Amino acid sequence: MERLHFQGAAGAIDDYVEYRRIVGEDDGGKLFTPEEYEEYKKKVLPIRMQNRLFVSWRSPTGMDCKLVGPETPCFCTHR
Repeated sequence: MERLHFQGAAGAIDDYVEYRRIVGEDDGGKLFTPEEYEEYKKKVLPIRMQNRLFVSWRSPTGMDCKLVGPETPCFCTHR
């Protein structure tokens, strides 16, 4: 099997993952243009910074886990 390698592909994937983390489903399934994306970030990110939710959890073994969520695995490797 031939292995394909695309120059800059990793950066494009990182950009898309960041876009999805920020925008989520707010784009209605159609990607924002770069201008719309920048405007969206200017409008939404300051609001999110004020309304952040932090969760802490203690495992049955007594280990404290912090920032539990789909993007943040804790020390005991759960999400």
